[in-house]
Amino acid sequence: MRVMSLFPGPKHWYRWPSISIVFLFLIFSTYPVDGFAQRSMSRIKNRADRHFQKQQYRQALNDYIRYNQYRGSVPVVIKRMAICQFHTNQVDRAYENLGALVGDGLMQDAESYYYLGEILLHLNRFKDAASSYKMFLGKNRNAVRRSEVILKVKYCESGYN
Repeated sequence: MRVMSLFPGPKHWYRWPSISIVFLFLIFSTYPVDGFAQRSMSRIKNRADRHFQKQQYRQALNDYIRYNQYRGSVPVVIKRMAICQFHTNQVDRAYENLGALVGDGLMQDAESYYYLGEILLHLNRFKDAASSYKMFLGKNRNAVRRSEVILKVKYCESGYN
């Protein structure tokens, strides 16, 4: 009695790989890969936001970088990347990212000016830091950090005078 096998016999071995390749192609061509990637990227961004809120800047930065590679330049994500880079002592990269956003007019909020001032202060660019801090004070009249920023402006002005 002869037993039937799922695999073809030895003289039909060349047909099996082509059938499996066609079968796999049909499966993957009907699967919505883009939808899967969208869900995956939104999970990565949500995880990055959670890390950011918990001040776990290194983990948040890694996730924001992955998200940014897929989605392209999203100003809010780049701003958060710059803040994470500042807190992980990557000040030059933080300046590249946040300086470009503020310089191009894509981010004009108080938080952007505050962190740009912090970055410029660490780069010993006191005049630019004082200017950025003053923009922060102009944008946010009742900030919690207001007295701290006023002292930093005085410090920066004494540094370049």
